[in-house]
Amino acid sequence: MRRKKLKFGVIGLGRIGWQFHCKTLAKHHHCKLIAVADPEEQRCKEAADTYRCATFHNYQDLLDLPDLDAVTIAAPTHLHKEMALAAFRRNLHVYMEKPMALNLDEAQSIARAAKRRQRLLSIYQPHRAHASSRHLKKIIDSGRLGQVYQVRFGRFNCVRRDDWQSLQRYGGGMLNNYGAHYLDLLLQTIGYDVRRVFCQLRRVLSLGDAEDVVRIVVETRSGALGEIDINQASTHSPFELEVVGTRGTLVKEGQTFRLRY
Repeated sequence: MRRKKLKFGVIGLGRIGWQFHCKTLAKHHHCKLIAVADPEEQRCKEAADTYRCATFHNYQDLLDLPDLDAVTIAAPTHLHKEMALAAFRRNLHVYMEKPMALNLDEAQSIARAAKRRQRLLSIYQPHRAHASSRHLKKIIDSGRLGQVYQVRFGRFNCVRRDDWQSLQRYGGGMLNNYGAHYLDLLLQTIGYDVRRVFCQLRRVLSLGDAEDVVRIVVETRSGALGEIDINQASTHSPFELEVVGTRGTLVKEGQTFRLRY
């Protein structure tokens, strides 16, 4: 029996929407990209020429398509709640860019709407599927490192950002942007039974008002410590990943894991 393809629409044709979501949906065996929405006329024309799909400048018009099954929301974060709730009202499944929302209240509102309408809601967290992330989990699960009690993730660069991700009113900043990836990986590594959290935010080089330097420390109830350093104003990259256990240590250097146990 041939499986019916899910008909998708993509809202937002910025870098992520265009380079990742549209491209992936267009070649996916079980999905079909039938429409996109973006206020930029030139981007919509490019999508129509490339994917032979319907285009809309208003996302509400896309949501009204009668044969649509699901929608990918790749618009800036401050628009997520409004767009997701509108999609659920039309009984559509929703796949959202990270971070899910501006704050906890918005995220819970979106989740409640999905449950009420019995629709699927999923957040795009691609780092979970990376080969390095899956291999890290395999090493930890093997027990070679013993009980993991300390993990550090680092992301360092020297760049002056000037797009919407540098503005607080749009949900920008490195805590929401890169932090969404690293917090997800960190909690998968040390566990979700969090007891205490410390976070410091600082703006150094960014041309906007949102932070470009982030330091997070998480302690679980079992005593494990997780640290995340995101610094977009650093000319030095001191580490990428360190995992310390009772029987050994793992360090990531580029695409290589080095273990001593």
